Amino acid sequence: MRFLPSLFTLLLVLGCWLGRVAPARATHVQGGQLTYLNVGNNQYVVTLYLYRDCSAASTLPASMTLMVRNGCSGTTQGTYPMNPVPNSVMVGTQYCPAQQQAAQCVATAPLPNYQTQQYRTATVTIQPGQWLLSTEICCRPSTANLVGQANFRYEATLNNQIMVNGQAVTIQNSSPQYSPQDVPVPFVPVNQQTTISFNTNDPDNTRLSPDQDSLVYSLTQPLEGCNVPVPYQPYPVFANSGGPCIILPPPATPATYTAQLPVAVGFTTTGSCPLLQGVANQFYFNAAAGQFTFSPVRYLNTPPQDGSNKYVVVGRVDDYRRLPGSNRRYLVGSVRREIFVVITNSTNAVPAPPSAAMVTGQVPVIVNGDSLDITIQPCNYAQILVRFTDPDPLDQLTVAYTGAGTIAGDVLQNGDIGTYSLTGNGTRTPVARFQFQPSPAHSGQVLRIPFQIQDNACPIRGLQTRVLIVRIAATRRDLASIAVVQSGGGTPTSAREATVCVGGSLQLRGSVTRPDSVRGGLQTYNYAWTGAGIVSNANQATITINPVIDTRYRLTVTPASGFQTGVCGDTASILVRVVPQPAQPSISRQGPLLVSSASGGNQWFVNNSEIPGATSQTHQPTQLGSYTVAARTGANAGSGGCSSTPSAAVAVTTLGTRGALAGSSVEVLPNPTPDGHLTVQLTGYRQATTLTLLDALGRTMRTATITAPNVAGTSLPLDLSQLPAGVYALRVSTPGGIDVRRVVRQ
Repeated sequence: MRFLPSLFTLLLVLGCWLGRVAPARATHVQGGQLTYLNVGNNQYVVTLYLYRDCSAASTLPASMTLMVRNGCSGTTQGTYPMNPVPNSVMVGTQYCPAQQQAAQCVATAPLPNYQTQQYRTATVTIQPGQWLLSTEICCRPSTANLVGQANFRYEATLNNQIMVNGQAVTIQNSSPQYSPQDVPVPFVPVNQQTTISFNTNDPDNTRLSPDQDSLVYSLTQPLEGCNVPVPYQPYPVFANSGGPCIILPPPATPATYTAQLPVAVGFTTTGSCPLLQGVANQFYFNAAAGQFTFSPVRYLNTPPQDGSNKYVVVGRVDDYRRLPGSNRRYLVGSVRREIFVVITNSTNAVPAPPSAAMVTGQVPVIVNGDSLDITIQPCNYAQILVRFTDPDPLDQLTVAYTGAGTIAGDVLQNGDIGTYSLTGNGTRTPVARFQFQPSPAHSGQVLRIPFQIQDNACPIRGLQTRVLIVRIAATRRDLASIAVVQSGGGTPTSAREATVCVGGSLQLRGSVTRPDSVRGGLQTYNYAWTGAGIVSNANQATITINPVIDTRYRLTVTPASGFQTGVCGDTASILVRVVPQPAQPSISRQGPLLVSSASGGNQWFVNNSEIPGATSQTHQPTQLGSYTVAARTGANAGSGGCSSTPSAAVAVTTLGTRGALAGSSVEVLPNPTPDGHLTVQLTGYRQATTLTLLDALGRTMRTATITAPNVAGTSLPLDLSQLPAGVYALRVSTPGGIDVRRVVRQ
């Protein structure tokens, strides 16, 4: 919390800041907006919000007049009185409680302030057409960015008859509505980054709407008459008020202020500039969130009557709607809001940008300079924590939702989209908790949840706005999956296709990979299988099937508890092919090789244990034992396929020479080897020779090649010291034959 040196300084900074005293004709009106609400059958109620300077002796007018006209010079439908709305007067609350009493809305109050007043028509009929709604009042106060003290003109458009494919379509439409909690006359400290919102909500976007209106935000120029914009002042070259930094506009800077650059902000600096360190020296408009972020670097210690520290920023919201019979969106209306920004030299630090983290779920939170942005899948669960802090160590924060209705009831649709809670409000660190799991009915919607963050510093409270943008994906991912349970145990293998023998059975297991909901405990699910040949309970996660023909099995998984019970169903399917059992193969010998009679799909076994990777038609035994082979068909995706009856066993009693090269010999010394070091002696070998050491499972442990052996004899050392004790096979291969020796590592 920061305090200005004295009340005198505060009065010097802010006194008479809201308007110029000189012209007697001035009303000290500072901004506002014109909106309308449809009540059915071409009936409308139009509301005007006016903001005025409390320090002025004059008050707001007793009534206003609304004009409804087809453009600036077209047909006038009528003029309608707008009378003050009872109990609609509000006074600004940007002072801390200790100072707010001194800022009552009277001309003699020690502290200046502003006042808002609503005016409203009775119910009026606006016939189908293209209409411009407007009202005007004299006159503007002096400001830094506008020329003169022209009239205020408030406008809104209503297009309640649209040509669609050559046919006139009459619609009922309400304009976007501004939040009354958004401060219309914000106090903004110099040399600090601040975000101001003119976000709106659309009353036509209800949970029952078949299609949602789209709102497009932009910045525009203030008006003094129909199609008559107020001209802008020249953009200044100025010195920073906080020290020796010289603020120099770049060559691309416009000659005058513009709608897109309506405030004096810095671009480049020369010299030392401690006050601008870490400050984003630009004016940035976020069209998606309907707000602007800027760091003013110009404050003049001049009499406030000249308006040198006051700026007008105008935001426009266009309302688009997709109509039946067309894929395009049509402009159905627009509104404008004039915001009166006042730059102060307060040293109170504004609240820090909130931080956000995904607690549960797999979707990251994108933290922008003025908003938080996430995209979530329909039916998927995600929990997000948003934390609010302030740079000043003693300040406490108040967080307020500034949208329509409530977050839980209106934005999150009473649980159809999720839940919301706010804890620690009014403390140093408030925390907002969102739990999202939207139903499919909300696919494609974009939710904007605006917040106002205010500290309790004196005399002027720091203010920031932020928007949480929640994008619900247009399509959702099915997160159910099906796995085949192996008959011999082990981890089930996910698959889209499997095979089973005629008359055989198979187990399928369903699951869902969506993150569990913590709302009331872990998420539980109901399972429903369809398909012929289900011989177990079709409402269990795991089923047993016995199909007689090729069959596709479909699984639907729906939540049984937590969010969206019975609504968010995930689906998956698997095709199970029924294949005939292969004929029983037989084994023959070809030298050292065992040969299966089956041309494909073989699996070799030794002593009834499957030999990994031994799936070719021939097999070279590497250990003594009883060998069999089985033929398989349809093996895929971990299903194991359909297997034949194993062949008759063939006993392998020796691994000696089988088809060795004529006139050659192989000696292995010492064998057995106690330390793993041995020598292989080759005699009679003339061509390149490959030595391969295999373990009992047929896996290659060592390999070496002698490219040009000596026919009289070649010795090759072999190191088995790093291998475990056991029986190994040494295979000696040349183009002319194969020799095998049994090697024992003790």
